[in-house]
Amino acid sequence: FGVEIPYYAMVDFEIFTTIVDSIGGINVDVSEKESYYTYHSGHVKVPVRIEAGEDVLLNGEQALWYSRIRYLDSDFMRTQRQRKVITAIVEKSKTLSMDKLYSLAKAIIPLVKTNLESKEILNMGTEALAKKLYSYSIVQQQIPANGTWHDENIPGVGASLVMDLEENQEILHNFLSEKQELPEETTK
Repeated sequence: FGVEIPYYAMVDFEIFTTIVDSIGGINVDVSEKESYYTYHSGHVKVPVRIEAGEDVLLNGEQALWYSRIRYLDSDFMRTQRQRKVITAIVEKSKTLSMDKLYSLAKAIIPLVKTNLESKEILNMGTEALAKKLYSYSIVQQQIPANGTWHDENIPGVGASLVMDLEENQEILHNFLSEKQELPEETTK
């Protein structure tokens, strides 16, 4: 996509369980279909059960399986569930004390593959807290964006998602270059 990424952090899905359990669980809206899937999936054996409802408290294992629901609908919906879990983790983290956040960071940093040193990550976290950057809203952009792709059966490959690469590059570049509004308390 032509985006220079100077720093990276890669995590395995399993880190969800550690993070979610460390912060006391997360709250997510779970649809009837999603709940039903955890009880009646014919595709995979789901070792956890998740009740339907608004603001359902999920432990780490439940959050992981919720994020992995794959055969219920589409890959777009699966990645939406993953984003819901990440957003819930961030929102829950905003309510934690500095001591709890520091302990969480120390436990998680060894599980993250990154080109940043542990000290750099902790310094960034401290700076973010000092500047109240945690009060920003989370913004997201799905790529490929809606309306920029179609399904196609490609000989020798099979069913494929074909996207307009140039249009998605432009959407991504515009998204990344947009200035987000600072929350009022950070501008004082």
